[in-house]
Amino acid sequence: MGSNDRVEWGNMADIIEYAQQELLTFDETPLNEVDSLVFSQLSYFWFGEAFPDARGISGRALHDAFHLEAFDPLFVGKRAQDQNQALLAAIAASPRYRDVRVCSYVAEFDRQSETQFSAAAFILPGDAGSYIAFRGTDSTLVGWKEDFNLAYRYPVRGQVLACSHVNRIADAVSGPLYLGGHSKGGNLAVYAATQCSAAVQDRIVAVYDHDAPGFASEFFDQPSFARIRPRIRKTVPEDALVGMLMETPVEYRVVRSDAVAMLQHDPFTWEVDIPAREFALADGVSRMAGRGDAVISKWIEPLDAEQRGAFIDTLFRALTATGAHTTGDLLKIGRPELAALMASLVDTDPETRRIILEVLGRLARLFFTPQATWELLDSRGGEDAAL
Repeated sequence: MGSNDRVEWGNMADIIEYAQQELLTFDETPLNEVDSLVFSQLSYFWFGEAFPDARGISGRALHDAFHLEAFDPLFVGKRAQDQNQALLAAIAASPRYRDVRVCSYVAEFDRQSETQFSAAAFILPGDAGSYIAFRGTDSTLVGWKEDFNLAYRYPVRGQVLACSHVNRIADAVSGPLYLGGHSKGGNLAVYAATQCSAAVQDRIVAVYDHDAPGFASEFFDQPSFARIRPRIRKTVPEDALVGMLMETPVEYRVVRSDAVAMLQHDPFTWEVDIPAREFALADGVSRMAGRGDAVISKWIEPLDAEQRGAFIDTLFRALTATGAHTTGDLLKIGRPELAALMASLVDTDPETRRIILEVLGRLARLFFTPQATWELLDSRGGEDAAL
């Protein structure tokens, strides 16, 4: 069912309302897919400076974060600050979440290696286990480029760091383990679960992949992936693009969202069935999701690793030439910005330019508000497109 065919479902709950209304502890009802998305969203918080105890293995209870003298630094540079603050307030008051301890927080940023890696562990009370969450990407074009790179190149440094982080935390804590993340974070979780030691892998109950890009096909030939495959829980929204990049040969559940197109990537738009403690499900991915995957895969899958990298670099260089910084900015593209995009491709070989413009044009018509400029881009996918 496509975004244009959506029916009115009424006022469905989101993860904030779930955190407000779920009163049972983890000892009373085990961790589920909605809890996983809550922790995945918490991994976007900047715990290091504002909440330094989170860096250690002992950590600190989540409810303490809400009582910091100034907790605004937790949300520095992060979109949806009002929603994040509401989520933290709900968690601080929740019998389910307030005594969860956040620990082993790490953040590494290296421009030279194009690495942005961050993760945290959430120690559940009692014997409920630990959830290791990996930070995903945001709505910036830089973040989306990261998702593309993860899907078409492996291993990248962030994946290697994720595996080391899981092994290190597993040595320090006892009990069952859950791994997960949203966007790039889900990819890191699947990679780490596949590549960690066999002893650690045996302790993993589930790996949650929330709208994350997949991997090149050779990744799935490993015996270690076959061992973890039954424990992967993948969820995508109806109009998924990131979560359909490349492949992850596991069944996925399609979540209803109150947003449209690429904006459905935002976890706060995912609808929750609170009584069932699961996401509200759609009948399947929309036609635009399937077509978006087909458009990208058609051109990229046949390329070798070096060619894929060059293609992705050119694609995102063209997008940033418009002056856009986020996917939301792309919704406002007009003819002057389109001219800048085309000018950025002047020195690109004609065949690559033609493919780039065809991919952009088709994706724009699928995922963005239809505009004559985007249709023009699609129609000018020939050698003269950048003239």
